[in-house]
Amino acid sequence: MEREGVRLVLLCMSSHQDNCSAIRQLREEGFEGPVAATARFGDEVETLREEGADLVFHVMADAGPAFAARGLELAGFATAAAAE
Repeated sequence: MEREGVRLVLLCMSSHQDNCSAIRQLREEGFEGPVAATARFGDEVETLREEGADLVFHVMADAGPAFAARGLELAGFATAAAAE
């Protein structure tokens, strides 16, 4: 796999095992950049981190707040980040 210039890998496959396998393969081949992956269930979060993911986005837990923040932004309300 040609990795020259690759600065970030985002994994969003529906199969948890495929995400884990991809992380493992990237790390075994020497990719040192950040790897982010999605998890559908809470128990998958720690497994992905153990495999070498730098960031894990728990779809069920993280999507709601992000969706609400973007909706508020779209409607012209200040986002939580702007209010801080």
